[in-house]
Formats: sequence, C-alpha cells, structure tokens
Amino acid sequence: MLSVPVGKGRAIISNILFDPGEQSAYAVSRARGLMAQWLANLSVRAEPPTTAVSRLIREWLAAGPFRLPNQLKGGEDSFALPDEAALRPKLGDPAGDLTIRKEWKPVRLDIGSGAHNNLNPYFGVPDWGLPTWNYYTAYFFVWVDSPKDQEATLCAGADDWLKVWINGEAVEPFNLRRYMTRRDATAKIRLKQGRNALLAKCSNGLGNWGFTIMLEGAEGLRYATE
Repeated sequence: MLSVPVGKGRAIISNILFDPGEQSAYAVSRARGLMAQWLANLSVRAEPPTTAVSRLIREWLAAGPFRLPNQLKGGEDSFALPDEAALRPKLGDPAGDLTIRKEWKPVRLDIGSGAHNNLNPYFGVPDWGLPTWNYYTAYFFVWVDSPKDQEATLCAGADDWLKVWINGEAVEPFNLRRYMTRRDATAKIRLKQGRNALLAKCSNGLGNWGFTIMLEGAEGLRYATE
C-alpha cells in the first residue's frame, strides 16, 4: 500500500477502503500477484492453468463506455442501446447515437485476477482524471461456434452489474449485482449447432469494474469475433 504512487494510487486506495467488498477483492488480487512474484524469485515452477481458467473468454468486440444516466437505478437497465438484445456487431460498426458515438473494437481481457477490475485499464483514464469509470457501462460480443445442439453452463463473475444474452434471450439471473469470482453466478443455457451470439453488458458503480464469462460442460466450442 505504501509503495503505491501518489495521485491515481491514492484515489484507488480511498475507493477500496470505502467499500469492504472492493477492499477484500483488491487484497486477494494483490496477494496473488505478490505470491506469484515471490515464487518466481525462488524459481518455483507454477502449476499450469486449470481447465476452468482456460475456458474463460478473453477475446471480445467491445463498445463503450457509455455514461449511466440514472445513478440510483441498476446499471444493467439504466442505459440501453436500441434493440440491444439483437446486437450482432462487426469490427468498426458504430454504436450509440450522434451524441455518444462509439464503435465496436477488439479487446483482450485480463482474466488472471478474476472479475473485479479488468475493464478500467482497457478504457483508459477518464477525462476527469480519476482512475476509474464511475457510473459507466459497456457492451461485449462474441460468437460461440458449437458442433452440435447441446447444453452448457454459463458461469460469470462481475463488478458491479452484468446482463447476458444468448441468441437474443436474456440469461437469468445475471442482471444482479456484484459477482466477484468466475463461478459466483451460473445458469444452464442451450446452444444450437453452428453460430450462437453471446452478448454481455457490464456496468460500473464506483471503483473497480470488470467481468469474466466462461461456458462449461459443452464439447468442441470455439469463439470468434467475426
């Protein structure tokens, strides 16, 4: 803590200490990082990633961030692009209207530290100079190619709000708040043979912002952004 630079670091610490949940998540992430460095210094070989980690989806098309107009309403419903459930974007497609025009861009999410803060670094520093995008939302899209009709378990973690659609149908209960680990929320879904559209909207209140999604129990899945 004391080694964190003054400025952005100070704001981050204040935010963490304000929210016990974020304080705990930050402590866990920081401890894992320090442990990994300590083991590396001792030349201890790390175990390979588990199969659960290998199924986390890293490559997405992303659009955002969009400002949440109502800070008192749940982030998953406070802002919505037109006909959001039917979004099937391509790289470079526009998102939003003329006043908040964005475009869909590729993103590779950091999944090593879990779900609690892998979006703030991607979107950069907000215009007001704080290190976090407070009261913003963003969309993420990927194609899931399945070799057959089959069932899968969708596992998600998020900070703060997450809503998910499969082929235009909302997946419940992912419109709830604050899932910190990759299996905090799970739901059974049906995948059809061929292409399946997976869309996520992750919204932030204060401080940390991020999500992870993985599909378990299905065979031969491939992911693509085009």
